[in-house]
Amino acid sequence: MKKILFEGTELSGKSDLINEVALQLARRGCRVQVNAGQLNKQSSAVTRALAYADRANSTHLREFGYTWALLLDSFPENDNDFFIQERSFPSVIAFSQVFNPLGINRYFGRILARQYPSFDYNFFVTASLEARRHRLSNRPEATELDSMVLTRPDRIEALDRRIRRVLSREPNYHEIDTTFRDISESAHKIVGIVL
Repeated sequence: MKKILFEGTELSGKSDLINEVALQLARRGCRVQVNAGQLNKQSSAVTRALAYADRANSTHLREFGYTWALLLDSFPENDNDFFIQERSFPSVIAFSQVFNPLGINRYFGRILARQYPSFDYNFFVTASLEARRHRLSNRPEATELDSMVLTRPDRIEALDRRIRRVLSREPNYHEIDTTFRDISESAHKIVGIVL
């Protein structure tokens, strides 16, 4: 099973790209599992750690719980050809560095990330702020992080820089800019890389 990671901040085109990659791989006869959140949904240890994080009333304890869950996580056993994950440890480290400057992952994230399962291919999806603003105008409901594209674009740019810094150290790193590129064309390029 080939394991593929897609990282990227809000409105970069990550989800649409993942769906198109999965579709193109399926058309070629590949069995594909697309996943977000924890890798192994059946792991009770991970579920308990996430429940602890959700109940925590402190930013630091919440971050500790989420990091603990990531370190307990592992790829599920299955017979798929591809496992596609949306976001993992690079996002966690970047969010800590930008939003929680005293958090555990600001200082120890890169060390802890070595304990997290590694991916065969690592894609960083990005887009210009103008493209993100356009996508936001077409989105029926914006999340708080989506809204930062308008209110705090400096934070989005900081997250992009930090995710790139962490992810670019991983094997088979590729950057996909969806600003001007058609999603289908970008997906075709990715499929060519992973097959």
